[in-house]
Amino acid sequence: MKRFVATLVALFCFAIAPPSRAQSDAAAGLAQAPVNAETWAIISTAGRHGTSQRWSADGVRWSRDSILLRGFVTEVDQQMRLGADGVLQSLTVRGTTPSGDAAETFRVADGAYQFLSPVDSGGAALPGGAFYASFGGTLDSTIALIDYLRSRPDHSMQLLPGGRAELMQIATRTVSNGRQSKTLTAYAITGVGLSPFPVWYEGDHFFAFAGFLSYIPEGWESVAAELSAA
Repeated sequence: MKRFVATLVALFCFAIAPPSRAQSDAAAGLAQAPVNAETWAIISTAGRHGTSQRWSADGVRWSRDSILLRGFVTEVDQQMRLGADGVLQSLTVRGTTPSGDAAETFRVADGAYQFLSPVDSGGAALPGGAFYASFGGTLDSTIALIDYLRSRPDHSMQLLPGGRAELMQIATRTVSNGRQSKTLTAYAITGVGLSPFPVWYEGDHFFAFAGFLSYIPEGWESVAAELSAA
């Protein structure tokens, strides 16, 4: 969740020299998405800034974010394993952000959890129904958290290492990209930032985050402004 805030802040910073070489260097050694990966375009009113992709391989849920925003580079990949109930069991983040090394890990073993992020570390006994709120990572870490929150009977859950998240439905909207139409539902997530965090779903499937900076499925970029306004 904090990744979105950091990215929005970067929009207001002065641009530096075009970092094509820096972006290439930052991406070296990171996973490359297959051609059939699910892909979201990262856009603003200024244009396109990158992509967020996810796919599965050998029981691991992979994802990859590549962003160039006013000269600031984010290149990260992520490996994630979820339990049958949707609870996060392990997370590994690699790469770089405008703040530096993005390395982050989370593990569950023997009824306890351990985590290490760029800003903190710790561990304790694992409470039932709790979900780790990663400091960074890709869009998919946020999707996994919201998917599990939606599955909870009261749409609330304890966050690790601290806090509590809640979800409520706030709007529905039918949109079209000129070839297809989709009926979407908006939910507001509270407890993860200074204000409610809105996301859009198509049924049980995450569709988009639409705001000042939007994550929109490729081919649906034209509906970002409509979703943001709604």
